[in-house]
Amino acid sequence: MIWTSSNVDRIIELSNTKLSSTKIAIELGTTKNAVIGKLNRIKIKNGYVPKPMQVRNNRRLSVGYFKEHGKKSCSLCQKMFMSYSKYDRFCYDCKRRSPYVDC
Repeated sequence: MIWTSSNVDRIIELSNTKLSSTKIAIELGTTKNAVIGKLNRIKIKNGYVPKPMQVRNNRRLSVGYFKEHGKKSCSLCQKMFMSYSKYDRFCYDCKRRSPYVDC
């Protein structure tokens, strides 16, 4: 479609009345995408309001990986400890202890 000055004035007038792009296109006898493109080129927003950004919580992303799995018994000292993974086998003290030192 060739955009004449009368068509441009009409599209601005119709967009100010808050008609949708589809209804403006039907009124002018063109396509919706042509109307959206022309409104974009002449820098007119046709009712577009961007969504506000959601605020993310301050929790770390890896919190789910380190969630508590329950109490387990240490494989070395048999002391009960809180497990944070299904693969935990040793309590904190046994993890820190040197494997070369006798219990």
